[in-house]
Amino acid sequence: MDFSALWISKSLLACITLLNFNLLCTPLKAAETDDIKSIMALFPFNQSKAQSIKTKGCKLNEAKWAALIITHEAFQESIKYGPECDIQGSFTVKYNEYFPLSLKIQKNELKSFVGKMHINIEFKESPYLILQLDDSKLSSDKKSLEFKLKQEFQIDPFSEEPIKKNLGTVISIKKDGKYITKKMAP
Repeated sequence: MDFSALWISKSLLACITLLNFNLLCTPLKAAETDDIKSIMALFPFNQSKAQSIKTKGCKLNEAKWAALIITHEAFQESIKYGPECDIQGSFTVKYNEYFPLSLKIQKNELKSFVGKMHINIEFKESPYLILQLDDSKLSSDKKSLEFKLKQEFQIDPFSEEPIKKNLGTVISIKKDGKYITKKMAP
């Protein structure tokens, strides 16, 4: 099962993977583009073949992810390395409450990810799943990258394919003490 449905009723870190993405704002410097690619590589959504961090094969407790959206009951998740899974970690998933997320990364220049995640559904003209990462940091042996991320999806939690529309991503990368914010097309 792929990560793209995790957030609603099928899988986990379904924020994004858009290695070939279009930015809807000012052009980026090469270093900023590399930073965004590093962030996007960790969170698969429409994972590309060029993906540097494999997450598609990560085993998740899919039944509990599905139940989270309906019952809001917290649960413990554990992800282990595998042939198609380059991340590993354990954490307690909570609905509509920030929870700490810490992952180790293998076979990549990036070595770890830490942050606080928030999962919520808002009801507008239809339900919207909103995923947020705050106080997040990707680290390698040489540098670290601090960022925030917000991803929105139009959903139908009772459908076989619950994610109806990716509404885009906003990434804020901390540079020289200030956040540089970029909106990315879905």
